Amino acid sequence: MKIKLIALDLDETVLHNDGSFSAFTKRILTQIAATGCYVVIASGRSFHTLPQELTSFSGISYAITSNGAALYDLSLRKLLLRHTISEQAVQQILQYAQTCSAPLEVFCNGEAHASSTYVSYPERYGRGKKAAAYIQQTRIPESNLMAFAMERQKEIEGFDFSCLTDAQQKQVTADLLKQVAEIRITSSGHHLVEIMHCRAGKESMLQRLAEQLAIKQSEVLAFGNGENDVAMLQWAGMGVAVRNAAPACLEAADVVTDSNEEDGVAKFLETQMQNGGFLQYR
Repeated sequence: MKIKLIALDLDETVLHNDGSFSAFTKRILTQIAATGCYVVIASGRSFHTLPQELTSFSGISYAITSNGAALYDLSLRKLLLRHTISEQAVQQILQYAQTCSAPLEVFCNGEAHASSTYVSYPERYGRGKKAAAYIQQTRIPESNLMAFAMERQKEIEGFDFSCLTDAQQKQVTADLLKQVAEIRITSSGHHLVEIMHCRAGKESMLQRLAEQLAIKQSEVLAFGNGENDVAMLQWAGMGVAVRNAAPACLEAADVVTDSNEEDGVAKFLETQMQNGGFLQYR
């Protein structure tokens, strides 16, 4: 199989657990990009929370962000396509948030926003040390998050609820699917409820990009670790899960490679290069 486009989830897939981008992975992606193969980020993160080391890396062409709600051309730093949640759905989600104990995060114009209290004291909401540091590094604090979201209701790409337990995650998911129309819910991590427009999704945005680049589905290789990667791995010509992936992701994958801590993505790609899996075509 000749690969012309590679889609990469970031957290706990390409990146190490401390968020670092290894020199080995960088070298392999540089070599692959030199063959003419497109390398694309496919992340649950909003655009401005992506590591600058990756968005400025010449080997990566495009970024699918906010779980497939937005697509960016990295060379031009330009938004190409975006699916925002309908105003009615935004209002219904915000109304629900007022009765829900799980903290809400708002993704708008490529940025992540949360209440000032949550950003200042994430540990009060059950967030561990690693999650707390990430929240404080990437979330813009809002003194009145509800008012902010209502003012920007035409521009919202997604919402997150950070639940404390499996039971709460299931309940919040069930409530929202029952009460709010035209939304899609997924999860990239423990107890997260991630909401986007029903047309959004990593796989649907990846399909749009592949069509734009005249690349066949069979020529797409995708890597992931979370439940939000399942549909993307199923859609791609070949879907690869890292060994540390969620059970649903492991089940959806065609192949399982080593863990993110072991540079499993880079190892798999290096083997593909050695076997002639990449074709220079541009």
